[in-house]
Amino acid sequence: MGRGRIWALAAVMCAAAVVSWPAQAQAQRKFKSLLKKEQEPPDRKLSVTGDVFLLLSPVLKLTGELRMGKDWSVAGVAGGGNAAQVDVFGGQEVEVEASVLMAGAQLRGYLFGDFDRGMVYGVQLMAVVRTTPGAPVEDMGSGMSIAPFFGYKRVLEGGFTMDWLLGIEEYVTQVEGGGFANTVVMFNLNFGWSFGSGA
Repeated sequence: MGRGRIWALAAVMCAAAVVSWPAQAQAQRKFKSLLKKEQEPPDRKLSVTGDVFLLLSPVLKLTGELRMGKDWSVAGVAGGGNAAQVDVFGGQEVEVEASVLMAGAQLRGYLFGDFDRGMVYGVQLMAVVRTTPGAPVEDMGSGMSIAPFFGYKRVLEGGFTMDWLLGIEEYVTQVEGGGFANTVVMFNLNFGWSFGSGA
């Protein structure tokens, strides 16, 4: 191959590179954009979970958590069911089945991490109504509770959600004949699903 042909071939290759450069640059930008989109976590807005411990009672308690910002959220809590308890009638302890209804709210913050994964802290306010229709003397009581808590939440790639909370719950209960207050340990082990764009 002569020197002239070599220079001509080189010129053609340079011209092709110059012409194709914008298309190559655009393809690289698209690839980087897709890669960045795949690496970004899904923008989830809502988590719906249930407390598995209370299901053993059996009482169904559901929590719906709505993301309000990068590191805080609000949640609504509702539930109901039947639970065995021990009451005193005529000086004797009797095990009765109580019907329970509950509704409340939580204010949550994320100390480390965010809505999808992080250490959570907050406070819960709850209203509870309890009746014992099967007891020797039908009883009805209502009460309020407040519970500061902390815990951890993890949302897996597909949306499956684990959320556990530990706190101290202060109850004030009003029943026929008076009222009383007591303090219990609050422990919730919640499993459910999170939803939103990319979930």
